[in-house]
Amino acid sequence: MHTMKARLQQWALLLFALAGAASAGAGWQHDWNETGPAFSLDVVDRLEIAGTANGSALIGSLDGYEYRLSHVRGDGSIAWHAAVPSSEWIPSRVSPEPDGAAVLLLTGPSYSSIARFDASGALQWSSALQGTHFAVGADRIAALSVASLRPALVTAIDRYSGQWRWQSTIPGLYGSGFEESPLAVDSDGSTYVSGRGSSGESLLAKLDPQGALRWLRRVAASQVVSVRDGRVYVAGSSALQVLNPADGQTLWHIDECGAYQGELSFVAADPLCVSATTLSRRSAASGAEVWHRDIAGNVLGVFGDDVYIGSDPVSFPAADGMLQRLAGSDGALQWQQTMPFPLRGRIWQVSDDLIGIACATPTTDAVALHRYRMQDGGLSDIRSVADVPRGVRDAGETYGGADLFVLGQAPWKALPARVRRLATDSGSVLWENATTQRSTFPGLALTPNRLLLAEMDELSNAVVRSLDRASGALRWERRITEGRTYSSRSKPPRIVGLGGDDALVSFGYVDLEGPSFLHRLQELQRLDDAAGDVVWRQQVNEWVYPSVSTPWTEPALFGIGEDVLLWAAVGASAPPVMGLQRRFGSDGAPDFVVAAAPLSEMTRLSVAADAVFAMTRLDGDTLRLVKYSASSGALLWQFDYPRASWPEVLILDLLPLADGDVLVLLHLYHPTATGARATHLLRVNGDGSGLRYVYRTRMQGKTRDLMTRVVLAPNGEALLGRQLYYDRRGIDFLQRFDLEQGSVIGSQALGLRGVDPFAQRSAWGSTFIPHGDGVLISGTALRSPLPPTRRTALLDLGVEQRGDLALQVRAFPVGIAPGDSVPFAVGVRYTGDTAVTDATLIVELPWQSGESGLSCSGTGVDRCELQVRHGQIVARFDATPGAQLELVGTVRMLAVPTLDKSVLRAVVHAPTGLLESDVHNNFRSVPVEGPIFADGFDG
Repeated sequence: MHTMKARLQQWALLLFALAGAASAGAGWQHDWNETGPAFSLDVVDRLEIAGTANGSALIGSLDGYEYRLSHVRGDGSIAWHAAVPSSEWIPSRVSPEPDGAAVLLLTGPSYSSIARFDASGALQWSSALQGTHFAVGADRIAALSVASLRPALVTAIDRYSGQWRWQSTIPGLYGSGFEESPLAVDSDGSTYVSGRGSSGESLLAKLDPQGALRWLRRVAASQVVSVRDGRVYVAGSSALQVLNPADGQTLWHIDECGAYQGELSFVAADPLCVSATTLSRRSAASGAEVWHRDIAGNVLGVFGDDVYIGSDPVSFPAADGMLQRLAGSDGALQWQQTMPFPLRGRIWQVSDDLIGIACATPTTDAVALHRYRMQDGGLSDIRSVADVPRGVRDAGETYGGADLFVLGQAPWKALPARVRRLATDSGSVLWENATTQRSTFPGLALTPNRLLLAEMDELSNAVVRSLDRASGALRWERRITEGRTYSSRSKPPRIVGLGGDDALVSFGYVDLEGPSFLHRLQELQRLDDAAGDVVWRQQVNEWVYPSVSTPWTEPALFGIGEDVLLWAAVGASAPPVMGLQRRFGSDGAPDFVVAAAPLSEMTRLSVAADAVFAMTRLDGDTLRLVKYSASSGALLWQFDYPRASWPEVLILDLLPLADGDVLVLLHLYHPTATGARATHLLRVNGDGSGLRYVYRTRMQGKTRDLMTRVVLAPNGEALLGRQLYYDRRGIDFLQRFDLEQGSVIGSQALGLRGVDPFAQRSAWGSTFIPHGDGVLISGTALRSPLPPTRRTALLDLGVEQRGDLALQVRAFPVGIAPGDSVPFAVGVRYTGDTAVTDATLIVELPWQSGESGLSCSGTGVDRCELQVRHGQIVARFDATPGAQLELVGTVRMLAVPTLDKSVLRAVVHAPTGLLESDVHNNFRSVPVEGPIFADGFDG
């Protein structure tokens, strides 16, 4: 039951979970930190590597839910490391700076964010802007934004501070989506932008240092733009053209030769031109051929004025590659070496006599630095890239009295999965067990003295482990299938623990030694506590299925005292209906087997002391809740709930109450462009006669208000997981719910989403357990960029304060002409019984511009600290009851609209520990009427 609920909840969270910033309140928080290889590596990984002038390199890679960026020295040590959450942000490019800093661009839901890390890895500044490509040059960074049927938009910001410089559109120039490096900045600050015209022709534009358009020329290709030694180069896969930067006139042009994979390489000032099998050096002055050579590979780089060519074999898995050095003067082969790994451009110059290649270590799939002599290509040495802080993912936990057991899967193979036992009152780690990494979603069961884990090994065989509950020591490990077996299931086995510490485990598999490869079995076993030996084994189902590859799902497994209930909760790919059955724990013999309602993969099951409940889709218009006797299997009653107006449904939770009533949490949605979503919390009468009440989330335009989970509290209340968001920005929070009245008592904000990838933030998951005066909440805490790690954290939350934070956003005045200053004001009102500290107000401007005359003050506000980023204002403040804060400023009204919708958004976030009654008040937005962008805006 636990694993099935976890699977459905995690599926729902992939669609709707919100991540955000949170500050620790009462109770405790414990973060899970590990160290491991800087990067994992396999044949499909794409590491982005940018060498620097001092022999180090910036290495960037997506790793799970993070983008990881490391500054690796030439000896393999880590100069600094940062991790940025990538669930909402996609890394676009990283660029090294001459002073050892790095510029990183990430594209987000509706705009991008660019940041500069200094030479020590500290975040120097970050700025929100429009753009999907960027170029660094002179004293600025230029970003290019292209949208369907809209002219290209170029934004320039200061390279060292991130401050706004100008923004310009280029009439007649559009992006096609095929450009790889479509803009460049020269040493004077002029910007060159490539794209397509209205008829699909390739174009190149020049903007002067103030953003004014100087010329627009038709060119032969537009994928790559580069500026070198007073010439502008534009290239594609089969054309290279050189232009005069002063007037855009063509200096020379050649066909059937171009750039490779978005990059144009140079020997001295001369460009290298690549065709399918030929490499040539062209004179920068005339385009005349200096030399050419047939090659079987790709240009990896030019180091010491020599050209390095790499080739990867066409095979899978990828095997050895070939590295060649060609003399830059005449193209002659200097040497070639077979490389015991694919190259793929992971190469840079480490020193005057060494090049470095990032590739797998000889014994693991972690990245190591292989250093080769430039003189002869011989291997100098292999340096292991130093470990960095890493974290766990796909954590699971189980709660038993004063114990909290947490299991995390390490996202790299060098470190195994780990199980920790925490003290629920203090969060201290009582023990830790490093285990072999297995399936992502293990089955967990507690007995009085044991922690049992049911998993799959690398061959998809079922494995059960027993850990001592007091010490964490591994007592035994047992594979529970015999002979040659195969499983294509999507889940590990089901497991329950018995009072005497034995385990009951259910598992389905294909018997490879049976009469047919399609012969499938379902077994139930009892394993003894002493050594994991099989006390008894019972076959509970056998069938032949015509499809070899179709997976199936384990039947639900519930412990009933010393007995067990099984119910096959599967869909069309399932074996013949097993029905509902109860088996004796003593020998596995059936107590009863009855036909049950047909279930689907959407089914939720729950068991009480005397009954088992199931809810499933009956047909296109109806959901059905059924109650069966746990002692006889008899159908006691059924209840139907109509859902005709909602084509899709997800059953999130099903909980029997002590008085016999049943709580059911439903997520209803339309899989259409509108994406309408709602959740219903039903309380069904204990005799199945009807509904006691339905609590529905409110639908307010495009604002999504969803419940994600319901947990029963011991005081007659329930805790609801709740999400409120609009336009990919929102709040995660918990709610206290009165089970008798069917109403919310208060809300506790936890986190924000979609605001800034470089902000301090914590994402809390769907697991929350009432404990004492607080709530145990698990989640993944991110502190980006420093300390750069992913953590699995548990927060013991105690509510200490009550009140509400409410926003007021004033509408913009009418009749403003382009060039006028636009005033705006955002107000926050706090009502409560005690003061709050470190509340956060975030204002997102609908334009990419600077602010002026910005102030933050008000009555009852003890402090207000402002952080102004490009297009975003963050205010952190303390407030007493009755406080009123006002944030005011001005911005210039601009011409040339580029956004489909222009809205001023604001959200205020309560610190952990504040219980609010109406979190809807925390969101406000107003439309901006009229155009808001202009050429030549100087901020």
